[in-house]
Amino acid sequence: MRKPVPWTEPLRLTVETPKTRRRKPTNPADAGNGIGAEAPRSKPRTSPRSPVRKLTPTVTPSKATASKQLLTLLGHNESCATLRRAGGIVSCDCRIKAMEDPAITVGLAIHFARISLAQRAPLPAVIIELLARRVEEGDPACVMVAEWLETCGLLDLKPLRNSKRRPG
Repeated sequence: MRKPVPWTEPLRLTVETPKTRRRKPTNPADAGNGIGAEAPRSKPRTSPRSPVRKLTPTVTPSKATASKQLLTLLGHNESCATLRRAGGIVSCDCRIKAMEDPAITVGLAIHFARISLAQRAPLPAVIIELLARRVEEGDPACVMVAEWLETCGLLDLKPLRNSKRRPG
């Protein structure tokens, strides 16, 4: 009788965009005014004479870690996405699309990968973020698509730093 093959857990991966040169998004009209993206912003003044008691909510809302673009892709409206990113709301009445299904993530990633390969353009950051969330959760279909996208040169796979699993 043969010995059983020892099983090792697969390495947990994360997705990163490939390193490309990008320009800073600045408005050329503001160049002469000194208002560019690198201009310092002034801090709001607080009056030392009138102490204002800060109200604390009974339910502490957590800040959304997803980008505003991903939240709008999921079905939130822009004001809701802004408040959710700031931690201003706990729940909303937005009709959210079924993006929790990994099959939809795989379908979107393949759809945009075909477009990116045909037009020689990078994948949209929202799609990379959505795929990265599923890869970090360990969904095998999303990991397989991420590995395919890495072979195509559309993204980079990196092992997670704080992973408890050992590379096998």
